[in-house]
Amino acid sequence: LCFSRCGSCGIPSCIQHLRTMAEASRDLAQGTIEVMVSESVCAKERMEAREVEEAYQKFEESEEHIKELLDRGTISMDEARRLRTRAKMHQQEDQDEKPKISSAVLAGADHKTNEQIIEEALKPKKGWWLFESIRKALRFDKLQNKIQIEKHRRSLPEFEHRFPFIQNMVKTGMSFELFTFFLVACNGLLTGIQISVKGTESDLPIYSAMEEFFNVVFILEIILRVMADGWIWFFATGNTIDCILILVTGIVPSYILKPFFGIDSGELRIGQALRCVRLIRILKSVRTISAFRILWSLVSGIVDSGRILLWTLTIITVVLYMFSIFFVQLLVHGGLDLDDDQKEQVELYMKTVPDTMFTLFQCFTLDSWTGFSRILQVNQPMVGVLWLLFVAVGSLVLNNLVIAVIVNNAFARAEQDEELQASIARETTESELNDLRQLFDALLPSEDSVYLTREDYDDAVEKQNEILWTKLKLVNLEEDEIRDLWTYIDFPDQVDREEFASQIRNLKGECKAKHSYTVAMNLKKLDARLHQARTYLDTHKSICEALKKETTQAQLELSRALFELRQFVILTARCVPGSGIPATSSTERKLDSFQAQVAKTVQPLLTPIMDLPEENFREQLVMLREGQGFSLPGEVDEPPAPGG
Repeated sequence: LCFSRCGSCGIPSCIQHLRTMAEASRDLAQGTIEVMVSESVCAKERMEAREVEEAYQKFEESEEHIKELLDRGTISMDEARRLRTRAKMHQQEDQDEKPKISSAVLAGADHKTNEQIIEEALKPKKGWWLFESIRKALRFDKLQNKIQIEKHRRSLPEFEHRFPFIQNMVKTGMSFELFTFFLVACNGLLTGIQISVKGTESDLPIYSAMEEFFNVVFILEIILRVMADGWIWFFATGNTIDCILILVTGIVPSYILKPFFGIDSGELRIGQALRCVRLIRILKSVRTISAFRILWSLVSGIVDSGRILLWTLTIITVVLYMFSIFFVQLLVHGGLDLDDDQKEQVELYMKTVPDTMFTLFQCFTLDSWTGFSRILQVNQPMVGVLWLLFVAVGSLVLNNLVIAVIVNNAFARAEQDEELQASIARETTESELNDLRQLFDALLPSEDSVYLTREDYDDAVEKQNEILWTKLKLVNLEEDEIRDLWTYIDFPDQVDREEFASQIRNLKGECKAKHSYTVAMNLKKLDARLHQARTYLDTHKSICEALKKETTQAQLELSRALFELRQFVILTARCVPGSGIPATSSTERKLDSFQAQVAKTVQPLLTPIMDLPEENFREQLVMLREGQGFSLPGEVDEPPAPGG
């Protein structure tokens, strides 16, 4: 077959054809060809998908489409900002004139560019399809969009509040929050008193009047907060819960059920105890006040430890279950010789695993566990060992573990609270500045003095002023630094109170590793820039020196040329006769020849000076001479005509 097809190609070509056919047969048998075909088809599909995606992105990123989606409430302000950011990125790519590979080709090669990675990051995250469907069906997305637009409008600098006085009262300062905290605490106390005296002679009408007072005050609070923050205040989670609590436990029973239907719903009024939960939210607002910091640390430690406490309780349950099995097996099925009291205890408290778990939980809290365990330990050493092991693991380890988790979370939360840490830092700084101001006042020579001089400071140091040494040592200054403080800080001859306190306060502080690293990196960058500048200056210095040498050489050559020209002019002037010479044909020929030689000699010098072309130099020079009236060496001016 090969010979019939190849004709006169010869034996080597036939062998090559046979080898190619064998490789194709092997690839076909191993499925390599199918894989290659499949990869080609997938690459083509990826390229087509990328082209379709790019076309849809251009439509999606158009400003008209974005505005239309915003008006319909289909997308939020954040999603619109993402689309505009992506559109700006694509515009910069289109304006870039550098050669680049098409994104469709890269998609066919299953390669993601940086732009595609950014596009994926800018895509809005979709939630569960059921929630998304419910949100769109109930138009929550449009409501959310309106809320974001209103928040953005209120955050603009040109926004003018309708009630600035109420806004300042509610949003700035802590007076409003402290007053609300006090009212919520009093309302919780009143709820407890009402439940205690309900149905007794002590149930006085004043309690109902006070309850109505708190309802009115809380309704007024909501009105003030809405006037300060606008209608969007209702759509915060905590605010919604507050409104529901006040509505269900106050407004509905007092102003709807009782007046119109004559129903005194005590069950709804019991829910007033849940108003105490509002104390947590209000406490968060006043946590920067020093009197509430410890309370906030405890509350935040408990609230933030919910997940960890859940797993801790899971471990406790597993431990109780495990020890319950041990106790039931040992006491009920272990064949121990128990007396009547021990059998009675086992029958009452440890007959089954659930009963034993509840009993061990009571012992886990160390509630009268010794009176129960001592009876079972009489003449039963194995029971005593098991009790000690349970107390060691359960009470000593797990109990302390729960406390440690709460305390650790409380401190961790306080450290991560930037606003709280900033408040603590401000108070600490202000306290230290006040101490330094007092030190300044103590160092002044008289009460009328306003400035502290260096002589006054040196006198206080020499007299070993106790206040001076104590205060400055608290700023982490050594004795030598205290003595040379004036030079160390580079104070002027006299300094005022605020400058003295602030400059010395700036000396205190810990240098963290990141600060040292930042300084080291800045110094490294400055050193690199200085080295680069030094290299740049050295290079240009060498260039300037070479240029200076060339300039000096050019000046020397120019001086020599000028000297030679001067000598030439002097010698040529001697050859010019003082009176006119009658012109003859031979003389004219000689003069023309000499003039041509002179012009040929001085042409290189006169061409750059007079800006005359090299071609027809003689004719141009004659025209210039006739126009300006000068003669060259070797030329004789014709005498003027008679009467001219």
